[in-house]
Amino acid sequence: MKDITKQVRSEQELVQKEEKYRLLLESIPHIIWTSDLEGSPNYMNHKGLAYFGKSSEDLSDWLWSDYLHEEEVESLKEEWDKAKNAKKSISKVHRLKNAAGVYKSFQVITYPHLNDKGEVLSWTGVATNIHELIEAEETLKLTNKRLRALIDASPVAIYSLDINGIVLDFWNPAAEQLFGWTKEEVIGKFLPHVKEG
Repeated sequence: MKDITKQVRSEQELVQKEEKYRLLLESIPHIIWTSDLEGSPNYMNHKGLAYFGKSSEDLSDWLWSDYLHEEEVESLKEEWDKAKNAKKSISKVHRLKNAAGVYKSFQVITYPHLNDKGEVLSWTGVATNIHELIEAEETLKLTNKRLRALIDASPVAIYSLDINGIVLDFWNPAAEQLFGWTKEEVIGKFLPHVKEG
């Protein structure tokens, strides 16, 4: 009679490891997927399925072009072909359509899984929602643009100095009139109180 205790224990450990990694993949706040050589997903975590409003069964006829913004479909095809040929990862920002039909910006990274001969066996992808970050950056740019316009239009001299009296980045037209120095002449230099001559 053959003792199969070690084999049973090994199988139990394998099941526990698989469950541990599945739990990890399902609990992180990113969309994770694996795909075949052509990029068709064969696994997607719950976060991804929920975002796209799909089930695991829907992956069999999945087309990324159905979920990419139309302006990005051709560039992704080109990037994908390059990555497949070079067997390299791709990292790019894409707008992906959710179940409600709304596009959100994601940082998408796709990695090849290579065998010991350097052949691609499959691909793994991670998509991180950066939509709010991009919106915040755009809001900040707009706020800075408005602030700059207000500073430039102010009749009061506005400028900024470091603790050593070196002019930093603010030097509005009113400061030019008051001191007689243009912005180009004074930025990065010690502030003279009056222009000589």
